[in-house]
Amino acid sequence: MMEMEIPKKGIVDTRENVGYGKRILRTYKGFGEPTPLSIFMGSKIHEYDQALIELFRSRGFEIVEGGKFNKDNPLEINISLDNEVSSYERDKNIAKLVGIDMPTSYTPEEILQNADPVVAKIPEANGGQSKYVLETREQKVKFITWALLYQNLPYLLYKERNPKAVIDRILKKVDQGDFNDPYIDKRGWLDRWVFEEYIDTGDFATSVRVVTDAFGNIYYSQIARSEDKTRTVPMPIPKLEDSVLIELIKPGNSLSIALTHPDSPLYIAPTEFVSNVMAGGSPILLDGIQMMDQEDRQILGNLHINPDNPFLPQSLKMISQNIGKQFREYSTHAGIDYLIRKDGSFVLLEINRGPVLRPQGLGLPKGTNQLECELVLLNKLIDSLPNQEG
Repeated sequence: MMEMEIPKKGIVDTRENVGYGKRILRTYKGFGEPTPLSIFMGSKIHEYDQALIELFRSRGFEIVEGGKFNKDNPLEINISLDNEVSSYERDKNIAKLVGIDMPTSYTPEEILQNADPVVAKIPEANGGQSKYVLETREQKVKFITWALLYQNLPYLLYKERNPKAVIDRILKKVDQGDFNDPYIDKRGWLDRWVFEEYIDTGDFATSVRVVTDAFGNIYYSQIARSEDKTRTVPMPIPKLEDSVLIELIKPGNSLSIALTHPDSPLYIAPTEFVSNVMAGGSPILLDGIQMMDQEDRQILGNLHINPDNPFLPQSLKMISQNIGKQFREYSTHAGIDYLIRKDGSFVLLEINRGPVLRPQGLGLPKGTNQLECELVLLNKLIDSLPNQEG
């Protein structure tokens, strides 16, 4: 683990006037408490949060609720809600600070002028969810139309005697770059989506996951890979009780079925990524142990990683350490995802707070529960810190 030097004392600017050089875990108000939604959903996430608080308190941290994070105190960690900035903008700011590119982003208007495939995603979604690969102009036009209509789509289907004709009219307008229509309110849901370049990682779909803490300690890194030479697979067609238009009117149904069901006028034959472990991909630990599997050796070689001694490339290791340190303002640890282009260059995909941890990467038996994994990681984090002043 890395050693940390405490610089000279500075002025502490926090509401609670917490001292400099003290071990502080700052949380948002209500952290560790059940919410009405979590109670309704039966979620026990607050129990994880309470265990985290008790661990830090037992290891000599003062727990402070609310107030302003003091980045000048090297022993302070902040758990925030990111209310003032989206996770996408946060990641862009961190990428700029540490000197790594993110995938090129486009406006909806620009993707209609770009013949290359793009990825449409909601940055806050987890596990590869709410991500669509748009390869053709028709797919792009239909997706933009769907996002523009979104909350008004059920009303349109209910009100219009011939809703398909109305949707066809809007599709033609969008195809010409006109995003205005009586059924479109303030661009609908469109501006919630991010449109990025589709990065070709070679024969197999691959991504890199690095788990680091808020002080730059790296715990493990791995390659997530698709099971075969397929980067994307068709999304499953939803099973419906009634026609797709009736299903879209029913309260509580996901409007995404307008994109994923062939009977919909907005159907885009969507595909989803398979490199994400939750989407069926398998991981390759970069732990220095010689890789024997021939397919995995090929994948590592294509990514310019030595299969006989597979480690995270040094340049990506340094970037990950710096990202972890920048993330001290947001969480205790992070799962950093990268893509590696075929030319060997790295691109930051996203930074995930509270990532699902792989027990083997932490030296734990397969099947170890996530709470135990987190507590092991956080204990190691605390062990790496110098003693506080005073």
